[in-house]
Amino acid sequence: MGILSTLSSARSGLNAASVALDAASNNVSNASTDGYSRRSVRLTSSDPIQVGSNWRGTGVSVAGVDRAHDVFVNRQLIASAGNQAEAESEYEVLLLSESWFNDVEIDGLPTMLQGVYDSLTQATQDPADETLRRAVANNSVAFATSVSRTAVSLVDLQSQVQDRMSGELSEANQRIQNIADLNRAVIASQGNAADLLDQRDMEIGMLAQQLGVDFHIEDDGSATVLLGGHTLVNGIEGRELSVEHGVGESKIYLGVDSGRTQVSNEVGGSLGGIGTALSRIEGYLDDMDLFVEELSNQFNDQHALGFDSTGAAGQEWFQVAGGGAHLSESFTFNSSLLDDPSLFAFASDASASAGDGGNLRVMIEMETDDAFSASMSGEETLLNLLSEVGEDAATAKRVASQQSVVLTDLQGLRDAISGVDLDEEAANLIEFQASYQAAAKVLRTSSELFDTLMQAVR
Repeated sequence: MGILSTLSSARSGLNAASVALDAASNNVSNASTDGYSRRSVRLTSSDPIQVGSNWRGTGVSVAGVDRAHDVFVNRQLIASAGNQAEAESEYEVLLLSESWFNDVEIDGLPTMLQGVYDSLTQATQDPADETLRRAVANNSVAFATSVSRTAVSLVDLQSQVQDRMSGELSEANQRIQNIADLNRAVIASQGNAADLLDQRDMEIGMLAQQLGVDFHIEDDGSATVLLGGHTLVNGIEGRELSVEHGVGESKIYLGVDSGRTQVSNEVGGSLGGIGTALSRIEGYLDDMDLFVEELSNQFNDQHALGFDSTGAAGQEWFQVAGGGAHLSESFTFNSSLLDDPSLFAFASDASASAGDGGNLRVMIEMETDDAFSASMSGEETLLNLLSEVGEDAATAKRVASQQSVVLTDLQGLRDAISGVDLDEEAANLIEFQASYQAAAKVLRTSSELFDTLMQAVR
């Protein structure tokens, strides 16, 4: 009985060392694998047996292969990943919109509006001079074209952003289904499949980056994934998201039974950041529309009070063709004035001489008129809009930087708990190799003793 128990004990030691070597080898192989959690073998002493009045050990048992993991840290990491992705995506989109308002590297809208007033001031030298009048026309065309180009570019950016939202939402739906499928496999494995759990954590993490989700683990090992107060994944069932795009806004819906509910306000992650940026751009366009309307009224009303070289009242200075979602998209300078500068109504009297610049001087004074919203001048209104755009982008960048620091700290904490230390694994390999060799030596010795015993009884 003693030799047989020694054989059995040695065999269990050999098995335990083999499993430990496998775990260490797997750790080394996956040291650089994203989302991998270190494995460690949990060993327990096998139940002893009583032989006569003595108790004898029966070796070692492999109680399981544990996954180095902290659910709390992982939840914090996933939440932080969603927050960082939200701020980063908002900044990326706002940075693109800011480029169209840049008044430093290029002649921006305030500078070009200033150019219109400067050309009007120069025209006072000789209001009847065609060259000076044509300069006024050219500066007015350039300004109107820049306004409309900026508006059209922002509208195009909105369209591109909405296309990106559709693509990301399609990917998010696939991840939701992946998580549900992994839940099914985890439940079947009774929560013991470490590779499946790592895969599921990765999927939840990527979904959080897109949507900003939370999760908790159920008793059966499945993960319930939540978007705000709404369930995205429950056990082996996943719900589908959809999006509807409108002018300057996108609404996200979650399928619920046979209907759906809007969850736009609950969405975080990159989709939430994109949605916020989309709303801000729509606000910029609304501000531009109001500015265009007020500037057109100011110029057109005053120009109509003057008279051109034929004694006729002034025509419209700026025009809005319409047809787009925003007035500023179709903002133009009157082509008739461009074709024939003599139609500028600079005179204040229909019978005045050709050099009469009475109305011209009044138009120049419009530069400082506080006739725009918030009692500002036209140039102040544009500068205020540029300041808003720049501040929004700067704030998003600042938040993204802060969230990046938090995410880095949490990733470091996660790595400290779940990451693989190659030096530690090298030491483990030496230890487990020695254990394996020792168990093999015991097994060989026991086998030799057993052979000797069998020969003796023959």
